[in-house]
Amino acid sequence: MVTGYSWAGIRADNFEETVRFFERLFGFSSDVNGENIALFKLPSGQKFEIIGPANPWTALHERPVLAFDVEDIYAARQDLKERGITFLTDIKLNETGGAFFYFVGPEAIVYSLSQKSPEESAVVAANREGSLARPKVAEDAI
Repeated sequence: MVTGYSWAGIRADNFEETVRFFERLFGFSSDVNGENIALFKLPSGQKFEIIGPANPWTALHERPVLAFDVEDIYAARQDLKERGITFLTDIKLNETGGAFFYFVGPEAIVYSLSQKSPEESAVVAANREGSLARPKVAEDAI
């Protein structure tokens, strides 16, 4: 069922400072939108997202959240439903054509299952076949 993980998200009350910290630390550029959210796309295809206090998803990110990849989000959700898992959202579509939902695990920790869009899947496959660029680490970032 699970094929890997593709996304991690954290909540940051000091959104701008946290975004700058990770930009300087790893040398990545972020895609920031007006919803108080910054997305870092890593060379591996994985994504790291910083969610600010004004974002509507903030309440689900009291702790860091990890998204596990599945090939069929509907079958995976049905499997979890049969196992008695508590869901926090319905299946949602993202801006790339992929899909995701949030659920609760032990200790009330929030997780997500995610299905990549066909385009995202093709990029990940291409990166696996080639060499991944290593991120530049800024020494003055810490």
